[in-house]
Amino acid sequence: MTVVTLRHRAPVCAGAVMPPVRAGATVKAPDDRMSALIRLIGTWIARAQQRRALADLDAHLLHDLGIDPVDAAQEVAKPFWRA
Repeated sequence: MTVVTLRHRAPVCAGAVMPPVRAGATVKAPDDRMSALIRLIGTWIARAQQRRALADLDAHLLHDLGIDPVDAAQEVAKPFWRA
């Protein structure tokens, strides 16, 4: 790993140190971060809706789908942020 230290010519506050930057490191724009956050929240909402729908299925429908009721109960018990 190559570490490149960037230095400013402008006066620096007492005690302030510039952190090392990896060569080739990219900084995501705020728009990219916001888009990623919106996609993540959308994933969480979809996952929560799917688990609620799974919870509404009775044992007969689960059997028709080839899903074990115990497995379905374990999936429904997971929080929305856990895949």
